[in-house]
Amino acid sequence: MKETEIAIMAGGRGKRMGELSKEQPKSLLEFQGKPILTHILDNVIDAFGSAHATLAVGYKAESIRKMFGDRYRSIDITYVHDPRPLEIRKRLLSLQGNITTSFIFLATDVICDASELLKVAELQEKENEAVLGTISGATDHTPALTHALIKTEGASVVDIEFPLPDHWQPKDLRDIHVACYRPEFIGFLNNVPDENTSVSQVIAQALKDGRDFQISKYCEEWYHFANPEDLKRQIENT
Repeated sequence: MKETEIAIMAGGRGKRMGELSKEQPKSLLEFQGKPILTHILDNVIDAFGSAHATLAVGYKAESIRKMFGDRYRSIDITYVHDPRPLEIRKRLLSLQGNITTSFIFLATDVICDASELLKVAELQEKENEAVLGTISGATDHTPALTHALIKTEGASVVDIEFPLPDHWQPKDLRDIHVACYRPEFIGFLNNVPDENTSVSQVIAQALKDGRDFQISKYCEEWYHFANPEDLKRQIENT
């Protein structure tokens, strides 16, 4: 059985977290008694049983390596370290050459239900030759109003908007930074100008170039962590 490949963006400091991330990266901040990254890895195990995870690390990378080592429970871990303060597009691009199969893309600013990881993987596997990626879009926009908007027709993604438009429709979905991509998607990260910092902008360009993406509609609870107020709010609402 093919091993599930996970790519986790864990390189950022999370400057908006202020003093909380002065001595450790945002991915190691605690939520419900354990680090955000631990929640994410536990979700991977709940979804797939075992996996190989490539962690794109940067700020305070040694703290992450010290906590998780080369294996966490049933997950084998490889680290790709670039100490520069890269935005998410270039952080994912740093994994080029390390990932040669379809992979689950996760960011460490979001926690969602483990079932969504399995869902995007299964949807992508069914359409792997036809679509470049399967993107999770939430019906609940409130956790991260700054994330890209996804426009769909049926199961297809027809547009993804970032920077955000002035107005959006109730049927639009919110990007939650959970997806499953074919390995060649990483190559598309070079197809946008350097000022385009987000993966969403890469998807928008790939759509214009005629590549297809499908949607996984996510209707469950999700958590977003951008600043201390977000963290406090999530704890209060738990």
